[in-house]
Amino acid sequence: MQTIAKFRSMLAGLLALSVTFFLTGCFQVEQVIKVQPDGSGTIEMSVIITNEGLAAMKELSKDAPGGPKNPVDEMVSEEKGKEQAGNLGEGVTFVKAEKIKNAVGEGAKMTFKFDDVTKVKPSMDTQGGKDAAVTFEFTKGSPASLVIKASHGGDKKPEPVDDSQFDQAKQMMKGMKMTIAVEVGGEITDTDAAHRAGSRVTLAEVPFDEVLKSKDTFMAMNKAANWAESIKVLKEIPGVKVDPKEVITIKFK
Repeated sequence: MQTIAKFRSMLAGLLALSVTFFLTGCFQVEQVIKVQPDGSGTIEMSVIITNEGLAAMKELSKDAPGGPKNPVDEMVSEEKGKEQAGNLGEGVTFVKAEKIKNAVGEGAKMTFKFDDVTKVKPSMDTQGGKDAAVTFEFTKGSPASLVIKASHGGDKKPEPVDDSQFDQAKQMMKGMKMTIAVEVGGEITDTDAAHRAGSRVTLAEVPFDEVLKSKDTFMAMNKAANWAESIKVLKEIPGVKVDPKEVITIKFK
């Protein structure tokens, strides 16, 4: 689930779903990279496991020693936080983890800090993967300049799909949502970002329930041979925000 490139591969290649993806489909992940004018900042990663997902995980662990396990307890451990920090780039350190809860489910919010945003490599992978599809360039000044480079990947060969695979994908991705955004510490004076709200720029926000409402959309995503074709489908889906550019500039002070 590594950021924008993985959004595309997951949307377009849902045939590869497995039991592991059934579990990850219960996640809602939001990652916000907050950048200060000197290039330092924090990363806030919130992971919510849906109530349905929590129930399924507890059922799977009911016969484990000590009885059913709550996966949220492991998510807020210092050990898990330090492990995740290593996946986010050189110089990223773990600050704290806290439990969070809302109407959707329960989870954890982890906070990390960094001194140099150019060494940060965001990963949306809750399972510890290290692939990164987003990198940064930064120039101090007034205004400061932050350049976000998002790799969208190359062409792909569409896979044949049928109704049963659409039904399977719809069930496995139920409740899944991914968001990655950048927030600057100051006023944005200029940006070419497609999705801006105040000092926040959203690179991608994908509610998979919306993507999988329509079988036609599912088929169109699978047939898309490249990112440009995927964007044509995505921009018509309610609630989906994905910046089509591979290079985005934010100037702020």
